[in-house]
Amino acid sequence: MNIQIDVRKEKSMTEEEYTLKASEFVLENNFQGAIDVLTEGIDKYPNNGFLYSMRGVHYHLIGKNEESVKDHQMSINLTTEPLVLASMYTNKAITEVALKQPANAERDFKRALELKEPYYITHLEYGKFLLDQGRKEQGIEYLKTAKTKLKECGPEKYYGEADALLKKT
Repeated sequence: MNIQIDVRKEKSMTEEEYTLKASEFVLENNFQGAIDVLTEGIDKYPNNGFLYSMRGVHYHLIGKNEESVKDHQMSINLTTEPLVLASMYTNKAITEVALKQPANAERDFKRALELKEPYYITHLEYGKFLLDQGRKEQGIEYLKTAKTKLKECGPEKYYGEADALLKKT
């Protein structure tokens, strides 16, 4: 009798391996698969804020925004690094915009901007939010900051988005 053992199942996955496996599902546009893997990772590593943050992003992508906000809040509670926190607050705010909770979104955009580490995607997203709220002058200022800073440090995709929005306004 020849018995084969799946080494992957026998070996315990690390926190990083859960994020990599979830990324593989994302490349296949299988967001639910990514959520399932991240849930397994969270069960094993309940104090890993990054796993919650990733799952929150994927919940948002499939329209489960209440779950997304809960995961983003949990990720914020578990994280102390300013740049990572800025990203998490920004992601939470984006989800709150989708939930039509502008006061909560503005609060979380501002929390992200108050952190010492600059996360210039926050400037882009907050600028878009302000434009949608009819606050054009404020929105343009944040978009200008985003464009300038993202040109210096990237990512290029977001620089292009800021540039296009400024040309349009």
